[in-house]
Amino acid sequence: MSVERPMKALIDLVRADRDAQCSALAQEAAARSAEILAQARHAARQRTQATLADERRRRSQLLAAAAARLANEERQHQQQTHTRLLALAWQRLPDVLAQRWSQPAARADWLRHVFAAARAGLAPGAWTVVHGTALGADDRRLLADRAAAAGVALDFSADPAMGAGIKLRAGGNVVDGTADGLLADRAAIGSRLLELLQETS
Repeated sequence: MSVERPMKALIDLVRADRDAQCSALAQEAAARSAEILAQARHAARQRTQATLADERRRRSQLLAAAAARLANEERQHQQQTHTRLLALAWQRLPDVLAQRWSQPAARADWLRHVFAAARAGLAPGAWTVVHGTALGADDRRLLADRAAAAGVALDFSADPAMGAGIKLRAGGNVVDGTADGLLADRAAIGSRLLELLQETS
C-alpha cells in the first residue's frame, strides 16, 4: 500500500481545516471590524451631537448675555433721557404755569380747582384770598359766586410779589394755589411727569 494516498488525504484534510479556520477567522474579523466601525460611528455621532449641543448652549448663552446687555443699555438710555427731560420740564414748568395763568379760560379753571380744594380743606366762614396784581374783575366774580354758594365770605388781599395763582386762608390754615405752591411737591410732580414720559415713550 502506497503512503501517498493517505498522506494526500491528510494534507487535504489539514488544508480543509485550515481553510475553514481561515474562513471563520475572516468572518469573525469582518464582524468585529463591522462592530468596531459601528461603535466608532456611534461614538463620532455622539461626540458631534455633544459638540453641537455645547455650541448651541454657548451660542444661546452669548445671545442671552447680549440681549441682557442691550436691555440694560436701553434702560440706562431711557433713564438718562427721562432725567434730561425731567430737568427740562422743571425749568419750563414755571413759565408754562405763568402762561396758563395769563389766559382767562385757563385761569378760571385754575381758580375753580383751588376753590374746590379749599372747600375740602378749610372750615366755612371768612376766607382771605391772597392774590397777585393779575386777578381781574371776572376772576373775583367767579370766586365770589362760588363763595356765596358755599356760604363763605371772601376778603381779597393783594400781594404784589405774588406771581401766578392764589392762596386761600381761613384761620391758621392755607390752601396754596400759587405756581410755587403747586410746584412745591417735587417728588409727586416728578413721579407724575415720569409716568407721562413713560406713556409717551
